[in-house]
Amino acid sequence: RRYVVSKFAIVSWRDGELQITSPVTKTTLRTSDTSALSLLATFASPRTIEDTSALIRDWIAAAILVDADAPEPAALHHWDRNAVALQASSRDPAWRKKPGMSTDAIAPRRSAMTIPLPACSARAGERDLAALLDARRSRRNWSSHPIGIQAFSDLFWLSARNRAASRFQGHVSRPYPSGGAAYSLELYPVLADDAVETIDGGVYRYLPDAHALELVSPFSADWQPFLVAAGRAAGTMPPPVAIVITSRFARQSEEYSGLAYSLVLKEVGSLFQTLYVVAESLGLAACGLGGGTPAALLAELCNTTELEEPVVGEFAIGAAAD
Repeated sequence: RRYVVSKFAIVSWRDGELQITSPVTKTTLRTSDTSALSLLATFASPRTIEDTSALIRDWIAAAILVDADAPEPAALHHWDRNAVALQASSRDPAWRKKPGMSTDAIAPRRSAMTIPLPACSARAGERDLAALLDARRSRRNWSSHPIGIQAFSDLFWLSARNRAASRFQGHVSRPYPSGGAAYSLELYPVLADDAVETIDGGVYRYLPDAHALELVSPFSADWQPFLVAAGRAAGTMPPPVAIVITSRFARQSEEYSGLAYSLVLKEVGSLFQTLYVVAESLGLAACGLGGGTPAALLAELCNTTELEEPVVGEFAIGAAAD
């Protein structure tokens, strides 16, 4: 039988040791002998096992070396290496929570220029939940009319505000769930001109503690790339509003370490469903997007980095087409 290095194998260096990992079998082999890399490299092309040393047998048992003439099961199910690794790390039974967070629950203000949003209307959310869930769709056609300021405000109030009554011991609560109540997500509504009544086009940050918008940039050269990218992701014209979602990642990772990124993505999914249902209740056209945001531009505008505050989701919104 011939063996070859698995396409899912991951080689890394950590804490002074060489680590060779198979996320498929959830096995990591560690060694301080760097000559193992040379040995592993000999199996970049299919080879038979002439010397059945203990190291090679371990590699075969861990599915780091696999049968060169048979397809790997994970590949048959269309997994790629990164997805398998994320799945394995997010389901690690040996995971243990770390004590305490040092990152503030409420992000600091970055600008003195804020726009208060109106209080939630008494009529918001009157439709039956079962009917809303049944009606929910990804809608990629938007009206040329602007979103009413009340509907725009209600969308954020019902979906993403900090519920002040639940704030305790450095924690906040929002309408959607978050792992460990970390609530690391930040929402950046990007508005075209005339997208929302009474609000100029620009890049804004939603302030969930104040239910207000903080101006990031009013310049069309800054906000247009986000809307163009959102339209490209949706396969349609640029939407009136794109909500770019980032994570203050340290807020989640301080306690959850290797589990953190999967928890952030689950939180994004929870926020997406909340936005969808609330948008449906308000008569707005909503569409979750798969990516494409110019993340480096957002980091530059916000004076942060893609590691400190990575983009983790995008969501398009607009007035529903007639």
